[in-house]
Amino acid sequence: MMALVGSNGSFAQGREQLEALAGLQVTTKAVERHAEAIGGDIAAGEQAERQRARSSNFPRCGVRRSPCCTSRWMARACPW
Repeated sequence: MMALVGSNGSFAQGREQLEALAGLQVTTKAVERHAEAIGGDIAAGEQAERQRARSSNFPRCGVRRSPCCTSRWMARACPW
């Protein structure tokens, strides 16, 4: 909960929201630490997912490109 309120605005506002809505008294620094820890975990997970995607061997399609599709720009517009 602290990470959620810490991500929506300032950490001081998050602390105030926790006190008003849940009756929890925490420091602004505690909200900051939790929000940054969760953010770090999310970033690490996304980085690992990107690494897995880069290292995967995706099957190539059997379609042969037309000679008109020699550049990347043309490949996007090429119907073949």
